[in-house]
Amino acid sequence: MFARPYEIFLTVCVTKSFTKAAQRLNISQSAVSQSILGLEKELGFELFDRTTRPLRLTEEAAVLENELSFQLENFAQTIGTLKTKNFIRPALRVAMVESMAYLMAPELFKSMLGRCSKVLLYSGLTNDLVAKLVTGEVDYAIVSDYAPVDARLERLNIFSEPQVLVLPKELASQSESWDLASLQVCGVPFVRYTLNTASNRQSLEVLSDFESHMPNRMQVDSNRLVFKLVEAGMAWSISQPVSLLAEGESIFERISALPLNVKPAATRTLRVVSRKGQSNIWLRALRDLCQEVFKRDIIPAIERIIPWAASEMSVSAESEIRQNARVR
Repeated sequence: MFARPYEIFLTVCVTKSFTKAAQRLNISQSAVSQSILGLEKELGFELFDRTTRPLRLTEEAAVLENELSFQLENFAQTIGTLKTKNFIRPALRVAMVESMAYLMAPELFKSMLGRCSKVLLYSGLTNDLVAKLVTGEVDYAIVSDYAPVDARLERLNIFSEPQVLVLPKELASQSESWDLASLQVCGVPFVRYTLNTASNRQSLEVLSDFESHMPNRMQVDSNRLVFKLVEAGMAWSISQPVSLLAEGESIFERISALPLNVKPAATRTLRVVSRKGQSNIWLRALRDLCQEVFKRDIIPAIERIIPWAASEMSVSAESEIRQNARVR
């Protein structure tokens, strides 16, 4: 919709970095810098304060970003309305955190291919998926409630689940009442998630009273890597039932999932998020599909394996579409 320099400008606004913008657009950093400089010359004012890291928008640039984002939202809404009126089946671009992608992919394609001309499914980390959503690379994203807050996004909650301890089998067998205090001195290190993950923020919130006593020597960026380290007896961690189930039910034979036992209870909520102006029909359709799979497949599986966790899992009754914000 916009000329290339404005597209580059919006991407830099999201990434707060020329380097990251170049990577996202698959062009050189030099091309990004030259484009921004050319746009600044054309407009007659600077767009970024280059003395700070990450980059910070100037006042004029903030006004420009808001106006461009508003126009983009209106354009997307107009196109969606026109397609609907003319019975043109849209292409559906959806991004999901990996655990949900593994569990939902068959049902997503089965349900949506009859209603859409094409379905594209992306998976990855919550932060990366929200960035794809903001820049228009995808239309809807299913992410954690620990996603970055952005007033340009709307959301519907899908379901909530408890945070659980994930321990090596041998370590779990040594006590019937593991908790965070006792695990500090268990002799097995805690494996952390890297800073760019929502899981890192989730675990830090749970560990706020213990964090300073836990050495920071192991960090990874995916559930699968965490579970591999736990299975090898090299670490323990914090995760969720759905993340474990996404690896297959046999994962519960190789590692132990135990109650976290903290107050207030630590939970994760999955939500479907879209840019303002996107069709609410698809936002609700994706929420409904995920809830159907949650009730039909996920809850029964967790009830068979770790019933105490299933009792703490619930479908969100929320029907009102809200701004993507989190209150803790």
